[in-house]
Amino acid sequence: MFAENCPVKPNIIHTNAALKTCALSRDMDALWGIAAKLPSKGMGAPNNLTYTTILNAIRTVAWHNDKVLGEEAWEEKSQRRQRAVMQGRQMWEEIVPRWRAGDLWIDEELVCAMGRLLLLGSTQQDYEDILTLVEQVMSIPRQKRPLPEPRGDAFSKEQTADTLKAADAENFGIQEDTQDDSSVQMEMNEDDLGPPPSTPALNRNTAVTDVFRSQPIPPRISVARPGRNTLSLLLDTCVRLRAIPSAQAYWGLLTDHAGPYDIVPDSENYHMYLRVLRVQRSSKAAAGLITDMYSGELKAMNMLQPKTFRIAFSAFVRDKMNPRVMEYTTPVLRIMYKALPEPDIKALDMFLQVAVARVRTDFRITLAALRELQTGTRLLRNYITYGYEDGVVTDEVKSEAAGFAKRLIGV
Repeated sequence: MFAENCPVKPNIIHTNAALKTCALSRDMDALWGIAAKLPSKGMGAPNNLTYTTILNAIRTVAWHNDKVLGEEAWEEKSQRRQRAVMQGRQMWEEIVPRWRAGDLWIDEELVCAMGRLLLLGSTQQDYEDILTLVEQVMSIPRQKRPLPEPRGDAFSKEQTADTLKAADAENFGIQEDTQDDSSVQMEMNEDDLGPPPSTPALNRNTAVTDVFRSQPIPPRISVARPGRNTLSLLLDTCVRLRAIPSAQAYWGLLTDHAGPYDIVPDSENYHMYLRVLRVQRSSKAAAGLITDMYSGELKAMNMLQPKTFRIAFSAFVRDKMNPRVMEYTTPVLRIMYKALPEPDIKALDMFLQVAVARVRTDFRITLAALRELQTGTRLLRNYITYGYEDGVVTDEVKSEAAGFAKRLIGV
């Protein structure tokens, strides 16, 4: 197509299609070769889709390389991820001036592609820059005080390894969360949350630039409109920064129906916010959120899933020393009976854990909780005996049900 006698002249649509093909095949050499030929201005200049494709390709290739390296190569993983983050930073240095000059339109997809690439990093500065990035191009005020100048603290092996393990499943937004949301097995070990990872010693190859600094937006320059992807990105970032009040502030700001953004969360947004409440041991707020999801317009959207109740009950387990925790847990159990075709066994098991934890305080609370479980055991017995639409009950489900029944009898 680049030949002089070619009747069809290439444009940015052809380029984006070629870049997408290279990204899907993880051929970064070919991708960079195509990107290097793009003009800086004119009809063939990169647009928002071009940059989004390249940023997502960088993130996908880094994630794939991590799988190849295995779990033990933490140092090489960290170096590869930091190189990927630096490539994104250098690209953003090209994007922002074009946007401020009116030559480029930035949308939510591009902003979140850059943000999730920063989540690939394992330093506090990378995560902080996500909040600044959103403020820079979406005019969403930061809900967390910015860091002072980077201190240049060195990585510790433990911090790097733990951060990479915690990030493997969720950092990239590529794979669905398949882990069990139970009090024992969580995506992040919240009981061991320490301080955020320190900023590594900076050198000329990994220098933190001011590319994400927030400046007044020139007149007639449109800002990106935030949506559910932005909300998920901000919540994920705040959890990794251990900034739980900031996560709640972002949730309130972006989902307020009377506010300027009025984002209607989807099920994944609700799941992420439930994880925020789980970290904070806020059982009352978690119960209120489940109630909201089961009422009004949200009820018709069928957002409540077994995963939803597992996260909620894991929050109750973390807050089991709260004297009023059963007041919040019991209504959620009743909602689960109504919302799901069959009760989730892991959720029933966690309800039992909360009830047993209260027996030393008042055995009557535990007896009342056991009565609430009678409905669950009856529904579960019917499911095991007769099945439902598919008529198939796996051996794994039968084993989990038998284990729950033994623990219930033991109480």
